[in-house]
Amino acid sequence: MDRRADDAADGAPDAAKPPRTIQSVERAHAVLTALARASGPLTAAQVAERTALNRTVAHRLLKTLGGLNLVLERRGRFELGPETLNLGYAYLDRLPVRRPALFYAVNMSLQAVQDHTLVISIAVPVAEELTIIDQVWGPNSPVDAILDIGTRLPLATSASGRAYLAYCPAEHAERLVGGERLDEIRPILEQVRGTRLSFSRDEVRAGIAAIASPVLGRDGHSIACINVSGKLDDSDLTPESEIARQVRRSAEWIERSVPSSAG
Repeated sequence: MDRRADDAADGAPDAAKPPRTIQSVERAHAVLTALARASGPLTAAQVAERTALNRTVAHRLLKTLGGLNLVLERRGRFELGPETLNLGYAYLDRLPVRRPALFYAVNMSLQAVQDHTLVISIAVPVAEELTIIDQVWGPNSPVDAILDIGTRLPLATSASGRAYLAYCPAEHAERLVGGERLDEIRPILEQVRGTRLSFSRDEVRAGIAAIASPVLGRDGHSIACINVSGKLDDSDLTPESEIARQVRRSAEWIERSVPSSAG
């Protein structure tokens, strides 16, 4: 197929896809997602393999995205470009939950982090995971407890993930993790709903424990999570511990501060 024919096909609906979609946009998104999830720069062949695209199509998309500064090329390898940073921060800055969450995370750090080696994180849902958007830590916080901004947390196997799932509509939770997995963790989610607290140890990183609480929207469904992690004792991983109480109170304060139009 020549370029004109391929371009025409890009703009035409695919019979196997929902109507009113543009294939070239979906392909560009697939390319950007592949680059975002890669541990380093990729060749055009690697991008084509990870996106199931023809290599020529993948290369043309990479070049087009490069012209928009969405992709950066160095010595035949491609990675996300600087314009993606502007897009990401524009979205982040518009999240209604972010500013109140960061305020109360800092406030909690003045109470909890000074006496403990803890890291406080704020995470929001992105597709089938939670993504960390902000963190606060103290000078004595363990380095291995500090996750990069943008770190993705699995929903079924992290304290924040289960806190989020516990307050999702049942059908949505099943779509996110699957019915079988949801059934496996259902007793844990019931406990979370009873206390508004979720606990974990050695899940995201070995030697690190975590306490999380969901931030709920006006409809009672989770819109974010606040989480503390670090070298926590078993006595801290109970609903009655002072740290757990602070996490839950912070989540409730964040909810009251989120604009009513946000949820």
